[in-house]
Amino acid sequence: NTKITSLNLGDNGFGKEGAVAVAEVLPNTKITNLNLEQNWIGNEVATAVAEVLPSTKITNLNLAGNNITNYGNDMSAMIKIAEVLPKTQISSLNLYNNRIGNAGAVAVAEVLPNTKITSLNLADNALC
Repeated sequence: NTKITSLNLGDNGFGKEGAVAVAEVLPNTKITNLNLEQNWIGNEVATAVAEVLPSTKITNLNLAGNNITNYGNDMSAMIKIAEVLPKTQISSLNLYNNRIGNAGAVAVAEVLPNTKITSLNLADNALC
């Protein structure tokens, strides 16, 4: 039972196993600020993280630079993230440099009115 509310795991390269382990425990924590940037967690793990988000207290999520779309070739994680956003407490979302493209941006845009998001970073995502 920890009092940690902010967890920065950015640029650790822990990959699939580490990210899955983090995702599994998130619902049992008090973490509101989670930084997973630059860990190259990929599509499969991003989906696993997305699935637990509605059960967490996270308000600030940084997924920058994680190749969650497999270089723009697989939008399933991006679609899952967009799908769960209205069910979360997230107010700040950083998706910088994930090559979400137009499809990912549209998926997020369609659910934005139903979310708590007030800060959204979509820079460097091949939107045009």
